Amino acid sequence: MLDDGLSNPAFQATFINSTTVLITQDGSCYEQPLTYVKIYPDLLHITDTGTASPRPATPLAKAKCEPLNPPGRKRYMAICSHAHFDHILGISSSFYAAPPPFIVVSGNSPSFVMTDLPTHSLCKFMDVSTPESTISHWMKHLEYLAHPASLQVRCLNIPGYTPDSHAWYVIEEHHLYVGIRLPWQDAAMVFPAEGDWMNLLISFSAHENTKLAARETASSGIPFMAQQIKVGYGYVTFAGDAENMMREVKDMSVRILEGEVPVVDSFERRGLTFDFWSEGGSEYVVGAPRKLCEEARRKRGLEQR
Repeated sequence: MLDDGLSNPAFQATFINSTTVLITQDGSCYEQPLTYVKIYPDLLHITDTGTASPRPATPLAKAKCEPLNPPGRKRYMAICSHAHFDHILGISSSFYAAPPPFIVVSGNSPSFVMTDLPTHSLCKFMDVSTPESTISHWMKHLEYLAHPASLQVRCLNIPGYTPDSHAWYVIEEHHLYVGIRLPWQDAAMVFPAEGDWMNLLISFSAHENTKLAARETASSGIPFMAQQIKVGYGYVTFAGDAENMMREVKDMSVRILEGEVPVVDSFERRGLTFDFWSEGGSEYVVGAPRKLCEEARRKRGLEQR
């Protein structure tokens, strides 16, 4: 449904391009995840499904809202960036009209999704029921989505934040979608020990920018500044500069491992000590288990930092 102008509705929606709707949820778990819905003639491609339930105090949009799928004629494809609760609670088949959704997840670590999902999804720690669903397709790295014809969407497995993390690139939009949090202020992101997934996304964005520049130059004969690849995260940011934003966060992570960024806060959760790092003038705050940082420093030969 599209936003009808109600004050603080549980769901707000707006078009971010001609075929993609951004849905912001004010969820019952006090999370505000972003869901992206790409509209095809016979399909709605949903990027993560959020928490699926509004907080009791938030009004539901109604009356003059415009449905995206009247009256449920199109099939749903739900692609999951990773299996944490704030990305999967809306994925239960009962959430959709028949036929059931075509559910796509990363093929990198099926055991993470299929074994002890209440723990891996964090549902049991949030005291919410773990959704039940049937996975339709395990995506391979660099595989193109098809349903049944190509959707011009390419998937990238990026294990690190979780073993099942993956991202996808919508070719016609020049837009990359990544379900993790960008570490704005108190939004913790557990960065991986080696930063491999970040390097992969930076390289992919740079590669796509180069291809765009080459294509335009070949057609016009005039060199030009390539169109930037945009990135939509799971929270807050839906159209950032993919290459620069990811490089900034990666570079900050390296400085953290080298001991150049101070710890500004710490707390205990589920038997682990979490630290938060921030540096003066930076808009980012990176959070991670202290153990993960120590392991990363050992791997980089920085044990004393």
